[in-house]
Amino acid sequence: MNEHEWPEVIGAIGMFALLIGVVLSLIWRSAFIKRVKLQYRHDDQYKELAAKAQEGQVKIAEQLAVVNERLARIEAGNASIEETLKVVE
Repeated sequence: MNEHEWPEVIGAIGMFALLIGVVLSLIWRSAFIKRVKLQYRHDDQYKELAAKAQEGQVKIAEQLAVVNERLARIEAGNASIEETLKVVE
């Protein structure tokens, strides 16, 4: 090899390294973007799940209020029955 071929070899190696660097950075960037999209999709699913859970809690609270009202009426009825039984004794 003569002295004029070495700069060409070094330039070719440099261009090859640059090309590899660019390709690797593009691959890394596309993987990063896919990962972010997946994260957003999972976040949306968690938001939907949280909304469903909140709706369920509201329904349970409403049912609990109805049960509490019924229990209060039953307790009032029992109290009046107890008073009636005391008067009858």
